[in-house]
Amino acid sequence: MMRATLESNRRIWKRDEVENNAEYQKSHLNSFYESFKDSVRRNCEMFEVMFKKRMPKIYGVAATASRICEVVWNVWWYAMVCWAELGSYVVWFEVFVLWFGIADEKLREMLHQQL
Repeated sequence: MMRATLESNRRIWKRDEVENNAEYQKSHLNSFYESFKDSVRRNCEMFEVMFKKRMPKIYGVAATASRICEVVWNVWWYAMVCWAELGSYVVWFEVFVLWFGIADEKLREMLHQQL
């Protein structure tokens, strides 16, 4: 009798642990999403400014490319959310964000040297 109760409690704890972990991953992804989305938007704005100042004839193309990048980003984000909902880990997302952060800094330095 006591063993059955103990097994039942273990199953309940295990289920609660899995649910809490999923909630943590979802909040973790949301915070990364907001910071990453801001970074992508800043990069798109920098490209627009650069093209508008240096090459006004192709500014329309740059603005369109910026919008396309944002659409691609949103599609990628929804794919990541679906992937996380299926129980995968956040590690690959964090590696990608780290890489983009490094690339973002190098791009910003390069653009400031150009302007």
